[in-house]
Amino acid sequence: MAIIDIKNVINVSLTAPLSGLAGYDINNVLMLTKDTPVGTIGDYKAYISVDEVLTDWGINSKVYSNALSFFAQSPNAVSGNGRLIVAPSGEVDLDSELILSNMSDSDYDQQYSIVTGVRGQYSSGDSLFTPDEDNLVFSFQDGLSWRVVAKDSNTGDWTALTTSVDPSTWVLNTNVSPTVQEAITSDSETVGDYNGPASSDPKVDYLVPTRAETITESVARIKGLVYFGGFGWDFAPADLAEATDAMTWAQANQKICGVNSNLSTDMNTGELLAYPEENGLFYTRPFFYSVDSEKASEFMWGYLSRAMSVIHSGSNTTLTMNLKQISGVAADSGLTQTLLDTAKGIGADVYADIAGRASVLSHGENQFFDSVYNSIAFKGDIEVGGFNYLAQTTGKVPQTEAGMSGLKGAYREVCDRYVNNGFIAPGEWNGPVPFGNSEDFLRNIRDFGYYIYSIPVAQQAQNEREQRIAPLVQIAVKEAGAIHSSNVIILVQP
Repeated sequence: MAIIDIKNVINVSLTAPLSGLAGYDINNVLMLTKDTPVGTIGDYKAYISVDEVLTDWGINSKVYSNALSFFAQSPNAVSGNGRLIVAPSGEVDLDSELILSNMSDSDYDQQYSIVTGVRGQYSSGDSLFTPDEDNLVFSFQDGLSWRVVAKDSNTGDWTALTTSVDPSTWVLNTNVSPTVQEAITSDSETVGDYNGPASSDPKVDYLVPTRAETITESVARIKGLVYFGGFGWDFAPADLAEATDAMTWAQANQKICGVNSNLSTDMNTGELLAYPEENGLFYTRPFFYSVDSEKASEFMWGYLSRAMSVIHSGSNTTLTMNLKQISGVAADSGLTQTLLDTAKGIGADVYADIAGRASVLSHGENQFFDSVYNSIAFKGDIEVGGFNYLAQTTGKVPQTEAGMSGLKGAYREVCDRYVNNGFIAPGEWNGPVPFGNSEDFLRNIRDFGYYIYSIPVAQQAQNEREQRIAPLVQIAVKEAGAIHSSNVIILVQP
């Protein structure tokens, strides 16, 4: 007897749930360095332990001493699923377009002068270096570093032969086979060589000027490779402008930027630690520690690790750094009341000895660290929550009130999460009601700590409907804040 397949009556398909985005890795902290690693680490490397740092950078490096402070905290950024990301400062070719252009020999000859088969590069007017035709010694312009590159005479391809060096003088040795051209320093140390095809005209070796990346160029480059929520550097910037440019970049890109100093003069008007507060750059957190520059740096990296350890999906996990202790760092023995008052005025955090206890004193003149940090996390989670609601819908979210209710429900879940972790709390709204229904606004802030509003779909502009853009969603939240100090009056009656 033939059996008829049940699919003629009931046809069932199995589908897997659609994937969404994970949250941002806000607790990843980037350390820029000019230290040289023991081995090769590429553009950056992420670390979860100080032992890994020791292996890659060595015991005498600034990276290791700062990493000791970073990983000594409990909890630390790794506890919050973050990483310490270390990135060596890179270099920028001053003639990068030339390297990529594979220019013709005629163009090549116009920009290079031939010295016994070796080309010497010039800029318009002022020579970057001057060749001596007798012994091929090149005198270099101050302030530039150089590397050797080669052009294959047959293919026209360009190849970097060396990493950057800073010689005062190089000697190019042409007393070898045309298939090999060597660049050696004045003390005869071989810097690099190129094994190219045989050629009667060995136009293969020449010098390209380079300069170190600025801090802003470095963080912008690493931003394209790995996500990080905050960053700092372990070296002295070339000048104040290099540091302030990085602060401005941090503000524009909503990244925490840490700067530190042991110099009280850096708290003067217009200087390193005062600049963020004076210019409204509240994503930059200044740290003052008077003892010495190394301890100031260790204080900052320990602070950042402890402060950026929050798991925002937890209960009562948000924190203030005020009165916290930084493991492995002693209180600033040189901190006076005058220095403390100056630091407070510019929003710089310090590490004070209060009645024999080492304690962070956190200041809010340029906003408190936790307010800025938690706001970044909240914004990121709202983005991910909204994206995942749209992306994980198997059909579509209709452009109706029902569809908007679902989208706002996704945002509501994030708001509830931040009530649970302690960033948002019910309270009274101070000031005029900025949007929505006044009674609903005040009641929701009072009862829940947040209010979510969107205009009715029927009132949305037609061009937005045609582009399938949801009506604007506006969210107001009441920050829970924190108590940092208290004034008490005691009345004693005899």
